[in-house]
Amino acid sequence: MQDMIRHLPASQGYSESAGIYSARTAVAQYYQDRGMRDAVPEDIYLGNGVAELITITLQALINPWTRSSSLLRTTRCGPA
Repeated sequence: MQDMIRHLPASQGYSESAGIYSARTAVAQYYQDRGMRDAVPEDIYLGNGVAELITITLQALINPWTRSSSLLRTTRCGPA
């Protein structure tokens, strides 16, 4: 967490597709502190929500030429 806080002044709105490196480092550190010694930032992917992470996972798992579709549920931004 301290790593993420330290990098806030130099942060920006967009990051590499795997997520902000300092945030992935913080997640890796969290799991390393709990005994998962193999947790490294390069193996961690962060996203803006479940829909984005489902898309990233599907892209990693299926053949690029395979047709697929997924229903992405969105939430309302205002009162119902």
